[in-house]
Amino acid sequence: MSNISLSSSILPLSCKQLLDWLFARTNYENFKVIPKHRYQENLDLFRNFLDFAGAPDRRLTIVHVAGTKGKGSVCFLLEHLIRSCGYKTGLCTSPHLESILERFMIQGKPCDEESFARAFNRLLVVWIDFCREYDRDPDAQGLTFFEWSVAIAFELFSGQGIDCVLLETGLGGRFDATNVCCPAVSVITSISYDHQDILGQTLKEIALEKAGIVKEGVPFVFCVASPLLYPETDAGKSAVMANGSRTIDASDVEELRQLFLQVAHRRHAPVYEIAEIASGLQSIPMALPGLHERLNATIAAQVAELLQPCLPRLDCSDRSGVYNILSQAAVPGRMERIAADPLIIIDGAHNRMSFRALAATLTQTYPRYRKSLLFGASAGKDIEGMFYELLPCFDKVYFAQTSGSARALSVAELLDRWNEFTCFIQNTQSVVVPQVSGVFDLVSFIDSFREGVSQDELLCVSGSFYLVGEVRRLIVK
Repeated sequence: MSNISLSSSILPLSCKQLLDWLFARTNYENFKVIPKHRYQENLDLFRNFLDFAGAPDRRLTIVHVAGTKGKGSVCFLLEHLIRSCGYKTGLCTSPHLESILERFMIQGKPCDEESFARAFNRLLVVWIDFCREYDRDPDAQGLTFFEWSVAIAFELFSGQGIDCVLLETGLGGRFDATNVCCPAVSVITSISYDHQDILGQTLKEIALEKAGIVKEGVPFVFCVASPLLYPETDAGKSAVMANGSRTIDASDVEELRQLFLQVAHRRHAPVYEIAEIASGLQSIPMALPGLHERLNATIAAQVAELLQPCLPRLDCSDRSGVYNILSQAAVPGRMERIAADPLIIIDGAHNRMSFRALAATLTQTYPRYRKSLLFGASAGKDIEGMFYELLPCFDKVYFAQTSGSARALSVAELLDRWNEFTCFIQNTQSVVVPQVSGVFDLVSFIDSFREGVSQDELLCVSGSFYLVGEVRRLIVK
């Protein structure tokens, strides 16, 4: 808990004091289990506070992006494209890899501490007045860590002359703090199984939570085709389904498609479906490898076209020029090369579908390399589903526990899950199982890997965004 009290402190606070106070707010990103009833609380308090603060979000042109996977990539791709056309951009995504300031990107770079502190202090002055008006304790757990982060982004961007904000949801959509906004375009990038304990056990339930961002009369872009890029084998589907993991087939995709079309119709939202990779993006070299990223770029191009009335210089008449700009965009933590000798790649994949995409992309991009995986995961994830997808890709798997998340599974838990999984899968299929071991000291492991491997070996770090961030900090610095 923070020892900073707004009731007795003299504002403005320093950046360190502000961060101490912020990190003392309720932060569901650090909960082992998120209480479903808390997730489903309404957004009235947050909206009332923003209105009391002058509704900074209402002064912004916002693209609101949700989706199980791909929403971060679409936000980064759009930011790169819009900035390349001469506009000033704001980008609000989560979680961060290394610094909380990454959640507040201006012109493609994390905001500086001075700007962050100025915007946050302005909000705290308003918060104290708001609490006085409504007889609340300003230090009590009112707004959550994520709600404060979104409020800071709105206040910061509205004071910086931002032309367009790319706003990524945190979890779900309907009850997400970002859903207080009135966007210029709403986007859903994909639907697959993740966070079922909060969003629902079926794809329909998950999709309806995401569809909560679709607003009356606001253009709506959606894509449900990404699972079809990497179809499941019959053997894989039957084996892993029997072990409790679930996959997605063409009938699921069609059901999701019809659901989103119905939601758009009910809310009188002009609807734009992305069903396949644009022809102009089929073969162009991209900084972001993988078919799924080409599909994300197709989504971004469609959104850009809808933004032209707000951003006239965003000329989408030359689609080849748009695709060329999108092809140059990179996304931190997505198939990111952080070391070359030996090759080390980090990727934030953390569910079954994204792991299938990762394995396929690594195999296609680096066919001659022997591949090792440093894997960590959080409680509640489809661990067995990810295990199955990594089988044909990696020769060695190292399990690690990140220090950055209270939900991180221990090395012992991961090894136990792996042993149970391999016993099951070897009884049902003929598969080659990679060597596994535990990692208890990341620094020593990275050092020994870099010293002891040959030039035809690579290390991929994945399974947990927190592990990816921790390794990135160690190596990039």
